[in-house]
Amino acid sequence: DTASISWLVPEFKSNQNACVIKVEDVGNSEVFSENEDVFVILGVPLLELLYPVGGELFPANTIEVIQWRSSNLKEDVVQLLLSRDGGMMWDIISSDIPDLGIYEWVIPEITSSRTILKIESPSDPNVFVQTEKYIRLSDQPLILIDSPATNDKWMPGGMQMIQWRSFNLPGNM
Repeated sequence: DTASISWLVPEFKSNQNACVIKVEDVGNSEVFSENEDVFVILGVPLLELLYPVGGELFPANTIEVIQWRSSNLKEDVVQLLLSRDGGMMWDIISSDIPDLGIYEWVIPEITSSRTILKIESPSDPNVFVQTEKYIRLSDQPLILIDSPATNDKWMPGGMQMIQWRSFNLPGNM
């Protein structure tokens, strides 16, 4: 006799590397067979965004290093997408990025307070991760104060260095 059954393969977070199928007679457990060669059940594809997470301000023409972690993707590449309207429309920043966990992104000359970044599998758009909060992009003149920082305590009469970064200014400060 020949028989078969449809089996829904279970989901695992990581690869299961030494799987074996055993078919057994319901009435006699001593009558069974196992496949001779082990097989692999692949883990569920996962993407995790490490940076940015949202809430950041990125001035135009600067470089930000996008960082992620992945496992069990079908291919060795990802694509990076940008939405300027809170996720309604998406533009591809770059496709076929080697899945190495880092990408140097040159911030475009746009202003948006509702920017979302998304990393996804090019072959399966259901496998993705995106910033949890909006990122702000700015091509406007901008000065960011680095020092003093939150919770710094400066003593009266002491000399302190005030530091800032400027972006998109017509002249130097």
